[in-house]
Amino acid sequence: MVSNVSDSVANVSLSDKNGMVQQAQVQPGATHLFSDNGAHKMNAVTGLGDDGYVIESDQVLQVFQYMPPDGTVTADASIVLPGPALGDRHRVVTYNVHNNNTWQYAAVVATEDNTEVTFTLAQPGSETLAGGSFQALSYDMGMDVLVANLNRLDTLVIAGHWENVDAELNEFSGSVIESDKPIAVYSGKQLANIPEGQCCADLIATSVPPTSVYGTEYAGVRFLPVGQPGKYDIWRVIGNEDGTVIELTGDYQDTIMLDEGEFADIATGDVFWAAANKPFGMAHFMTGGSLLPMPFQPYDCPDVLQNPGDPAVGWVYPKGNWLNRYLFSPGTGSSLWCHDHVTIVAALSDWDQIMMDGQPLPDPTPIGGGSNHGYVYVPVPNPSHEIVAPPTVGVEVSVYGFVSHGSYFYPGGVGLQELNPAG
Repeated sequence: MVSNVSDSVANVSLSDKNGMVQQAQVQPGATHLFSDNGAHKMNAVTGLGDDGYVIESDQVLQVFQYMPPDGTVTADASIVLPGPALGDRHRVVTYNVHNNNTWQYAAVVATEDNTEVTFTLAQPGSETLAGGSFQALSYDMGMDVLVANLNRLDTLVIAGHWENVDAELNEFSGSVIESDKPIAVYSGKQLANIPEGQCCADLIATSVPPTSVYGTEYAGVRFLPVGQPGKYDIWRVIGNEDGTVIELTGDYQDTIMLDEGEFADIATGDVFWAAANKPFGMAHFMTGGSLLPMPFQPYDCPDVLQNPGDPAVGWVYPKGNWLNRYLFSPGTGSSLWCHDHVTIVAALSDWDQIMMDGQPLPDPTPIGGGSNHGYVYVPVPNPSHEIVAPPTVGVEVSVYGFVSHGSYFYPGGVGLQELNPAG
């Protein structure tokens, strides 16, 4: 899905290694859905492929990926990072549990020929599957680095089981992907139970930002509280440097200490503000629908959900990379996605300057903890929406939707500031 955020008609093309696959003219403020023709499918094993796509335009776009576009029970979505935002150092996020025999993965798409890519495991007990010319990796055995060379639009998939050979949990989160040229990185799990032991499993998939865009301040605002306090959310924070101390304030309070590559989970139905002494990464997970085992009718849609939502994942972006304008199309406009929402976060002092579809926002709820920020949940039943604020005002927008035992989630847009230039 491409959104034309410019004031001129955008000439947009979708191409693979063999040339242009589709093209479209997209009017200013409009969206267009490119559908994959099935020619390129990600391998379920470690190996190289030639399955990358590139979207090119003569105007500025925001791009989102839906997997698949309809409201199925195994769906997710992701923002597609633009070329200028791609980097050369990334830390992946997954969510693995015992007793779930589906594979986790990290995937790389090269943007230039002769790109050297290095994948390094970060967690004790973590392992990868062998595939093609690549041997299996094992952190505990000291064989923890994979090196590959890719040309433009070549792909590299690194896959791993849910458990290692000793039946211990095998987790890719925090693992590092480095390259000598900019690359696009994705990660997730074929089917994830979040949390462990809860029905039902669902696809989780997300684009992975470079560590150069990590920041020190994040808003932790749960999804529309369909089950408060029963259906909580999970945030995963990932350390990028030794000695990282994260202070959580607001309704949920805690102190988390991480070294490089370590991660910790925050499971709560409350909201919080996260501030640290060093840049870190944070991902947000929607949990299984069975945590709310009762019929529920959200306020924006007439039908009743038996188990609203299921696992989904997206990166949370720091305060310094919030935008002042968003144009997005929730749920691809499919009638199956009728429970679509946005969560909007901004400074309380800027709230009156923010407009959504030409109207002021509803009154905010303060996050607390001295953050001076607030949030609001807004239903988005129409195919296309715009949020606008003055250039100096930063706004965070999260877009998500759910059906019974199904969900998707993606950031409505991201900034490109290198808040952590050292990576």
